[in-house]
Amino acid sequence: MLFTYIARQIKEFSNNERKKNELPEIYFKLASSNPRNEINRANEFESLLLKRMNAGELSKFKEVSEDNNGDKFLYFAMANDPNAKSCLLCHGDPADAPKEMVDLYPQAAGYHEEEGNIRSLISIRVPLKTHLRAGEKISNTLTMVTFIILSLILSLIWFFIKYADTQHQIILDKNQQLERTSITDYLTNIYNRMGFMQAAEQPFSGAKRYDKSFSLIMLDLDHFKQVNDTHGHETGDRVLQELALLIKSRLRTSDIFGRVGGEEFLIAVVEQSEEGAATVANVLRTAVADFHFVKDLSLTASFGVAELTDEVSLSALISHADQALYHAKNAGRNRFCLYSAEV
Repeated sequence: MLFTYIARQIKEFSNNERKKNELPEIYFKLASSNPRNEINRANEFESLLLKRMNAGELSKFKEVSEDNNGDKFLYFAMANDPNAKSCLLCHGDPADAPKEMVDLYPQAAGYHEEEGNIRSLISIRVPLKTHLRAGEKISNTLTMVTFIILSLILSLIWFFIKYADTQHQIILDKNQQLERTSITDYLTNIYNRMGFMQAAEQPFSGAKRYDKSFSLIMLDLDHFKQVNDTHGHETGDRVLQELALLIKSRLRTSDIFGRVGGEEFLIAVVEQSEEGAATVANVLRTAVADFHFVKDLSLTASFGVAELTDEVSLSALISHADQALYHAKNAGRNRFCLYSAEV
């Protein structure tokens, strides 16, 4: 069987199968400028390619183009083998060709070829519409899957960042709570000794640096031990809580208040001289004496007042206030005393 005939049969079989699967036909042709069968006549573009192939400019050609409907197709062309000497028996001088062939093609087509000339090229055009649609479907599916995966990844990242932020905030809150606990008196909910020292150090240093007034008041409940011995420690604790609330309600927001011992309390009176602090101490003394504590207890308190002069540290000023409190106790209690270096 002739090669061109076999190729044409294969093309028809292939396209019939494609029709069954609702696929567009593939264009296939052994294109020649000098065909035996006019069905293989090369069009203008194929003739140009064949001329270039004979000139040695190319052996294959492929490109993606669009038809008149705007649908894309893949075009592929490849040169057949050049004419050999044996080819000329059928394609050279018609006088040398088999009689049956001359009788089959009386129009004397396909003859007068020369050795080494590329007689024809394989010309194929494959419609891409179906393939592109399938590719687009796959692309859309992949895009959707990628979007879902990225969304999941971003959601996980957001979750872990949110979780980390939450844990970080919990740690910060716990640290703040621990810090507050470390400087707060558990019973009266005011500063403990360490908290008082931390809070009072800055205004104390500022008063020294800028030569401003700064005073301390130390107070102690008189005969507090008798409260615990007579009424119990629970009543004693309640008395201390009520005393802390009473004192705090009569102080300025700028004043610093803390419990530094069992029934001993310290007040930093910011930007107040000894006279101003003494006035505050006397107001507080009167308030304590007039107050009715739990179980209708009447108690008094003694106060020691010390003003910043040449003290080199807050601890030294606290010691002076403590000495003044000691003298108030020895002087009969329920009173305040001012610190004096001569005493």
